[in-house]
This record gives sequence, structure tokens and C-alpha cells, in this order.
Amino acid sequence: MSRSLGPATVVVVLALMPAGAAAQQKPVEVSTQDAASVKGKQATVCGPVASVHLAIRTGGAPTFINFDKPNPDQTFTVLIWGIDRPKFAAPPESTFTAGKRVCVTGTVTDFRGKPEIVVHNPEEIHVADKGK
Repeated sequence: MSRSLGPATVVVVLALMPAGAAAQQKPVEVSTQDAASVKGKQATVCGPVASVHLAIRTGGAPTFINFDKPNPDQTFTVLIWGIDRPKFAAPPESTFTAGKRVCVTGTVTDFRGKPEIVVHNPEEIHVADKGK
């Protein structure tokens, strides 16, 4: 005799199943110099800010946070589009200033041969050393 599970049982079983392996893994942590090695993956990248630029006259009004060296010699960039700026309590260029150590979490992509992460929410980026 075969016995079938009712719909409520199936829902309970699915609710107890663990999420996918990717959801359980913490993003890999890398330096700005190693960010290129994890392109296409979720990562937390930390390093010193060298320069910040709000390109208000550029389409999309992007804010560029460049690490290690100013543009065009930066090793890594964080990009915050103008549409996402209102989500921040203070303007990104006044929070993530040159000399501060900043960490950002997201998918590392490539823009013109350099690694970058596009930040959409303030929770994805923070100053690592609040003392500076």
C-alpha cells in the first residue's frame, strides 16, 4: 500500500531544507590587490581609499571611490550610481574619504581591465577603521 504526503507536509519539509550552498558561504575576503583574482564572485574587499570623485555631469551621476592610488592608477574601484546616493545617510564622498580603510561586499566585476564592485545599498560598504 502506498502512502502520499499531504501538501502541508511537503511545505514543512521544504522549509526545513537548508538554503543553497552559495547562500551559506560567507563571501571571500581579499585585499584590493587580489580583487581581480575573484572577478565574478561575491567578495569583501578592503583597502585604503586614495581618491573619491562625484561625476555629477556624467550620465548616471556616479561616485567613484578609488583604492590604493588615484584614478587612473587605482587598483580597485567602488561605484555608487546617483540613483542610489539618497539611500546613504551622508554623501558617500564625505564618508569614504582618502586615507580611510574601507571594506565593501558585492560581486567583483571588471571595468576596463580593473576590478570594481557596484554598491547599491549602504549596508554593502563601511569604514573599517572609524578612528581616522
